[in-house]
Amino acid sequence: ADWKAGRAADAATSLASLLDKVKARDSRHAHLLGRMLADAGRCEEAIVAFDRMPAEFPWPWDVYAPWSVRMPLSLLEGARCQAKLGRPAEARVRLDRLLEMWKDADPDLPALADAKALRAKVAGP
Repeated sequence: ADWKAGRAADAATSLASLLDKVKARDSRHAHLLGRMLADAGRCEEAIVAFDRMPAEFPWPWDVYAPWSVRMPLSLLEGARCQAKLGRPAEARVRLDRLLEMWKDADPDLPALADAKALRAKVAGP
């Protein structure tokens, strides 16, 4: 409710506290917490949450459906945070990984278009 009401910082604090209390963390929690933190402008913490994704699913990304959805979106959101923090090289690493994962994706996919646009914006090697 806090997140929907535009209070992303409050939502992130509540979710992190709840997850700590119940000792639960999975890809859905990592992704949601990362999104809330990013929306709250807490990019450093959001990146930490997004980076939990590979630890949750260490096997190839296309084996498990939630991984195939949350992992690429976490890479995109993490890249946005890296770009906001003035770290274009780190953003490129995430985006290049995402674009490799989605090389055969529907070209009309909005998140793919966002990733390509951000990659052009943080252009480099």
